[in-house]
Amino acid sequence: IPVSNDKENDGLENFFERDELQYFLSYFEKNSEYKRYTFFFLASYTGLRKGELLALTWRDIDFKNSTLTINKTLATGKNGKKLIQTPKTKTSNRTISIDPDTLQVLKNWRTTQSENLKLLDYIPSVHQLVFSDIENELLAPRTPQNWLDVFYNHNKTFKRITIHGLRHTHAS
Repeated sequence: IPVSNDKENDGLENFFERDELQYFLSYFEKNSEYKRYTFFFLASYTGLRKGELLALTWRDIDFKNSTLTINKTLATGKNGKKLIQTPKTKTSNRTISIDPDTLQVLKNWRTTQSENLKLLDYIPSVHQLVFSDIENELLAPRTPQNWLDVFYNHNKTFKRITIHGLRHTHAS
């Protein structure tokens, strides 16, 4: 396990090195729901913001051309109401290429999710969220942080970064 002296993460190193990322992702792949693994894989391999990931639908992913379109984000409105709105800036509206590994992780998750939805009697829709809650609704914005907290509770000496730090991991 890669170890960091920076337990409180002062923001100066809010990203994972390659070996840290590999351990982090393999931990989620082996020890949690595939949805969590997919979320963190996608965050670190695409640089998408948390709200962009939580608003993604399968319609936004073009498996044939290996692209992902970002055209919305999850936001929190009055009284904690979850709402979909346009991305943070004009340049946040974009289409990015995705590599074969990321495409495969997404295909695997789509298959798993589809099986899970059938068990719960949900009818698939073209607007199906990539990451939904048990009621097949938008995930709470805090949920990925909860997943991260569980990881850090099981890996107390592991370098701590924020979810936004996965965006920095992608950039580095």
